[in-house]
Amino acid sequence: MTIYITNIHPGISERKLVRIFKKFGEVSSVVLAAATKPGLTGNFGYVEMENELQALNAILNLNRSTLKKCVISVSPAIILNKKTGQI
Repeated sequence: MTIYITNIHPGISERKLVRIFKKFGEVSSVVLAAATKPGLTGNFGYVEMENELQALNAILNLNRSTLKKCVISVSPAIILNKKTGQI
């Protein structure tokens, strides 16, 4: 399951996110990116976890938590079909 995280402090590394999410289960990958559109603040990223129940537990426990004085938003990622542009 892919998890979407927003408002990540710029000082948080991919390695740090792995350590945080690993408390809830096996982490397959982490990708961080900076907000580039006007009006968006902070960084965002994706965490991939193989086990859906563990991913949902991570979402429930980490959503609206604070990392380096930033309240993060953690939710299931919405994946669009590249061919159709639909969910």
